[in-house]
Amino acid sequence: YKFDKEHEDTIVPNYVPLFNSKEFEDLYTYTGNDLGVTFDKDLNPTSTTFKVWAPTSSKLVLNVYNDGDPLKEANPVSTYEMTKGEKGVWAHTVNENLHGKYYTYTVTNSVGTNEVVDPYAKSAGINGIRGMIVDFNKVNSEIAGWSTDSRPEFGTNGTDASIYEIHVRDMTIDPDSNVTKEKRGTFAGLAEKGTSYTKGDVTVSTGLDHIKELGVTHVQILPFYDYNSVEERNVSTDMSMEVENSNYNWGYDPLNYNVLEGSYSTNPYDGLTRIKEFKEMVMAMHSYGIN
Repeated sequence: YKFDKEHEDTIVPNYVPLFNSKEFEDLYTYTGNDLGVTFDKDLNPTSTTFKVWAPTSSKLVLNVYNDGDPLKEANPVSTYEMTKGEKGVWAHTVNENLHGKYYTYTVTNSVGTNEVVDPYAKSAGINGIRGMIVDFNKVNSEIAGWSTDSRPEFGTNGTDASIYEIHVRDMTIDPDSNVTKEKRGTFAGLAEKGTSYTKGDVTVSTGLDHIKELGVTHVQILPFYDYNSVEERNVSTDMSMEVENSNYNWGYDPLNYNVLEGSYSTNPYDGLTRIKEFKEMVMAMHSYGIN
């Protein structure tokens, strides 16, 4: 609305009633299970398909990168215009196995044009700026024991569970945990076995061994999705509480909800490392009878 030559007021429409309407639901509800990245076959795939539900967008471009760090690689190595299909799902298939590459979408909609991470991404590069293309069949095959791992039995009733809440970083960040320094505060640190602390003639177990000693059947972990409040370039395995390198937060500020937190990885630049280390942590807990 222009009141005169110098003053202009803009009103942004409230789309919520539209999104909540029966008409929108009927037109755009998508029930498929293939959003995100999929491959044409389980072994040695030859093509990679990207799908994202974005019914209110007018254009989507897929950007593929070799590196997940914008400071190392500013521009995509390839871009592809996506096609809008039924129920507002945009898609594009690249006739290559892109496992290990990184990607984003450049999206045009009512708020403008922005480069964003795929909300269905399963891993990411440093600070969650770019999603990662992950072939889980390949990743899982490289983790010894994963294919045969199973959760432990803990009793006949839900009330038999003994639940212990933990924070990934807190469990091993103290030097007295005697967890390997490079692993303190990470998934890998929480997977380390046989750690203890001795003072005088008293020895106590630490880390994962401490949880086992408590006799708990389940751990409930504070958020370990990729959250926003930690600068992953300054990851430290020290206990310093200085703002620039403390890496400490409870994690209730999700950035990429379906991605693991990078600061809990020994290498936040590589999106595969966090997946492997998390799964190894899960297996270590299972081996100790912990769900």
